[in-house]
Amino acid sequence: MSNYDSHIEIYKSIIEHNPDAICILSLDGTIMKVNPAVCQLFGYSEEYILGLSYKEMTVPSDIDKVQQQINIVLTGQPAEAKVQACHKNGSIIDLQVKYIPLKVNHDIVGICCVMKDITELCKTKEFLKDVQNRLLSFFNSTADAIDILDIEGNVLDVNPAFEKIYGWKREEVIGKPLMTIPKNKLAEAKKMMNKVKNGESITRFDWIGLKKDGTIIDISLTMSPIFDPHGKVVALSTITMDISKQKHLERSLKESEERYRKVVELSPKGIVVHRNGNILYANPFALKSAKEKSLLGKSIFSYIHPNFHELSKRRLSEAEHGKKLPFIEMQLKRKDGTIFYVEITGVSIDYDDGPAILSIFTDITDRKSAEEAFRKSEEEYRLITENMTDLVSAVDENGSVIYASPSYERVLGFSPENYVGNLAFDLIHPDDLFKAKKQFDHMVATKESIRVEYRLKHASGKWIWTEAGGNPVYDENGHLLYFLIVGREISSRKKVEEALRLSEKRYRLLADNSLDLIQLVNLNGIVTYASPSHKTVLGYDPEEYVGKIVFHQPNGKIDDNLRKAITNMARNYKPFSIEVSRTHKAGYDVWLDVNGTPVYDDDGQYKYMMIVAREITDRKKYQKQLEYLSFHDTLTGLPNRRFFSEQLKQSIKEAKRYQRKVALLFLDVDRFKHINDTFGHDVGDELLKQFTNRVQSCIRESDILVRWGGDEFIILLSKIENEKQVTNIAERIIFSLQSPWNLFGQEFKTTSSIGIAFYEEGDTEKELLKKADIALYQAKSEGKNTFCFYHRTAKEKSSNKKSLL
Repeated sequence: MSNYDSHIEIYKSIIEHNPDAICILSLDGTIMKVNPAVCQLFGYSEEYILGLSYKEMTVPSDIDKVQQQINIVLTGQPAEAKVQACHKNGSIIDLQVKYIPLKVNHDIVGICCVMKDITELCKTKEFLKDVQNRLLSFFNSTADAIDILDIEGNVLDVNPAFEKIYGWKREEVIGKPLMTIPKNKLAEAKKMMNKVKNGESITRFDWIGLKKDGTIIDISLTMSPIFDPHGKVVALSTITMDISKQKHLERSLKESEERYRKVVELSPKGIVVHRNGNILYANPFALKSAKEKSLLGKSIFSYIHPNFHELSKRRLSEAEHGKKLPFIEMQLKRKDGTIFYVEITGVSIDYDDGPAILSIFTDITDRKSAEEAFRKSEEEYRLITENMTDLVSAVDENGSVIYASPSYERVLGFSPENYVGNLAFDLIHPDDLFKAKKQFDHMVATKESIRVEYRLKHASGKWIWTEAGGNPVYDENGHLLYFLIVGREISSRKKVEEALRLSEKRYRLLADNSLDLIQLVNLNGIVTYASPSHKTVLGYDPEEYVGKIVFHQPNGKIDDNLRKAITNMARNYKPFSIEVSRTHKAGYDVWLDVNGTPVYDDDGQYKYMMIVAREITDRKKYQKQLEYLSFHDTLTGLPNRRFFSEQLKQSIKEAKRYQRKVALLFLDVDRFKHINDTFGHDVGDELLKQFTNRVQSCIRESDILVRWGGDEFIILLSKIENEKQVTNIAERIIFSLQSPWNLFGQEFKTTSSIGIAFYEEGDTEKELLKKADIALYQAKSEGKNTFCFYHRTAKEKSSNKKSLL
């Protein structure tokens, strides 16, 4: 295989196995070649993609942008842009694309596009902006009072809730000592502040506060230190919650313990408290259900049907570990052998200074009997539908209700008759009406299933969140009968979703599962969040970064380039991108592509920094290999022409500056073509390798041996004091080549011819090479296996030639 072919195969392999998506465009934008990563990125097969125009893969709004980048590349310059493309499934992909001109003999013949999928990064940036807005909104809208104090205890800022809870206006307290501390609590408050000044935090401490009108209120207090970039406490943050109502309720609870006891005793549900299976308490309903006067001290398993013993043991074990047990149906038995059905749950509680299990059951014997009758009836489907908690309705194409299940009355308080004959949209919340109608019209037009969330009006006037699915129903001949709408109340789920939207949880779900290293850094340079991926990529727990300066590394090292980049971003508000090397906890090096981004609020205020790093160790290895291949010959491992050119330039500069001698030895393998043709390319390649080893053993460490091409080699001697040194090296080379070669069982003899030229003032690199080549030709003409020096006139011959024939 030739040197050119070897390079082509290497480059093909690099492109084929590159994790980045790479495609080759023709000059008119037609896709000519793609690697597997492109197919994986877009979801199409290679056969489908090849021959398409880039315009067919790009979203219409970005086609002009891509054409602009192509126009730049056609001038011979690389380009880069963020664009959006279309996935096979219809989703939009955000891409960072590098456009690189492909040149042959200085002519641009195509365009190489290297694409990175930055969809998740773009989503993350949008989400972070949303999180920042929510944090600011939290300060202004939270019901908890927040005040910021300087190190002397003077007020720097308060939020609106502070004004509402304590009665003082913001302008009345700014710059003054905190006025919410009663006089008899000042000494104790000072001790707490001193602890916080020393870096401690006080969390959820029950305290009392003083309102402007002199009223004392119960509060829950949390006080935390605020640090500067050097870890020094510069301010205090206090969050207080008015818990007066809670305290009042606690006192009321104690006062009404007897009333609650009566509620338990009069409850229409069976309530039993037991420990280790032995009953400690049973309310009257439980006694009535078991037909017993007393259950104290008896085993609960004597009243549980044997078929449910193992299940009960597993559930009790779960309850003992703090898990609230879901309701299940179970059979219980009385002493007289009769069976009754219950729906039962359980939870772990403290009872009489010890852990116990509270079991609550409802007697559902009558319901089970009814269900059994329903199961056997001819109207099984209707009876199941009418007794389920889901909202089931049938609606015609105009949206009129044909049927509504009895569950509407249980869930919404209106009887089914209130819906039949009316439009299904009449009781939908006005804010959800457009969305619901749009989905319904889509189902009517396309006959496709739909799913939509909306609020339905309850008889009490409140609104109930519902998730509903709609499907067309056909008769046996395929004719549309009606649309079946099945809804389910999701009020609890919507509350959880709303809470999630008002917190950082959604962001953390994304960041905690990202493979990238993510850090959030406040304006003091302190890391407030580090993603779990730090453990995977670097071996260190995220906690080893949080609370420390952003430059900190667990192994104590500091990267000055990264420090400079982050400092510049903090000063100039400009993002940065930099490659850095980190040491894994296990000791090996990890390369990272680090990107820093300043994050602003809607008012354009700089709020914090986000640092995102991606591991590029494999990419760096590929770059290093490519760099090596670009300067070395793949067969012999010797430096190539490109490397030699750089070294020769440097040697000539040093020769001029320090008045040094520089010599070139141009040599080839005598009779190489004959050997290659006679014994084959494998023998020829092995000869060149062993020829390299013999020649290298004859030169000094400072000398550079280069494969010029084919069987031609050049030796650069840059530290020469006289011609004698050069002669000695040439003689050693000639002598080392006298031994026969034994390659793959073939033995033969071949030698080398050497042309030698010295650099003279005014010589260019090209001229010096030409002199060495002329000297080589002279050595060849004088019988090979010899060396000759170049002389300025053709009449002069070298008196220093040496022949060992």
